[in-house]
Amino acid sequence: MCAIMLYRLTLLFLLLLPAASGQTLSPVIIDVFDDHERHCQSSMAYGLSWELVVEAAKLSGIPLKAEEVSWDGAMTRLHNGKSKLVFGALWSEERAQWAAFSVPLAPESSSLFTLPSNPVLRIEEIDLNSAVVGVSEGSVQQEYAKKLGFKHIYGTTNRSMLFGMLESGRIHYMINGDQFVNYFCMFQMSNTTVNCLRPVGQPIYSTFVHVIGLKKDLEANLLLKRLNEGLAVTARQPGTPQKFKQHGFSQQQFLAWQEQFTVDQGDSQP
Repeated sequence: MCAIMLYRLTLLFLLLLPAASGQTLSPVIIDVFDDHERHCQSSMAYGLSWELVVEAAKLSGIPLKAEEVSWDGAMTRLHNGKSKLVFGALWSEERAQWAAFSVPLAPESSSLFTLPSNPVLRIEEIDLNSAVVGVSEGSVQQEYAKKLGFKHIYGTTNRSMLFGMLESGRIHYMINGDQFVNYFCMFQMSNTTVNCLRPVGQPIYSTFVHVIGLKKDLEANLLLKRLNEGLAVTARQPGTPQKFKQHGFSQQQFLAWQEQFTVDQGDSQP
């Protein structure tokens, strides 16, 4: 028991050391989306958020080791202790019950999508008793499908399958992140154009990309604290506004993101 306590105290001491002290950590596993590089290319929110995280981790002395897994796989690995952090998470009330969040990264919206040939233009026009909507199993989008009132919700751990099912007519709609849909249109659909799907109405909700860890995992919470400190430094670097611009975000969006670091972030709440 004493040996275990000594190990934990030593680990916490090392985690709390500033990067300038010269101390180094073992690689910290952070799960990212499968086909990570293509997501960085096609999704403004995902790509910018990852650049911010990489820079903040470098400034904080956190040696990240990215591993590509499915979202369902990432959640399983996180809860089983096989990874400490997961990148690309969106905030939700349900998820906030067990997850600790980094400060908000890039803004992201989610919408209800359909094929361009579908004449429905507004959510109010949909027959919710018969229409089938596809979502990622265990995602924030699944929660919103229920809130919208869909009676037939198809959840899967394979998001690529949803796009194929929509294209073949097996489902009528899909809820997904606006920027992430670009990835599937560019790399997964047979009609490889950015506008291969059409949003129905306005975005269902707008939020931000985060890095998450388990609330009960003290090491993960300390890592998030150090990452947030690195992000605060990143927000003041002269090259950061250009990162936002390169990913299609405005100066106003950068300033809004930067402003969050003028107040105490507390317990890494979104």
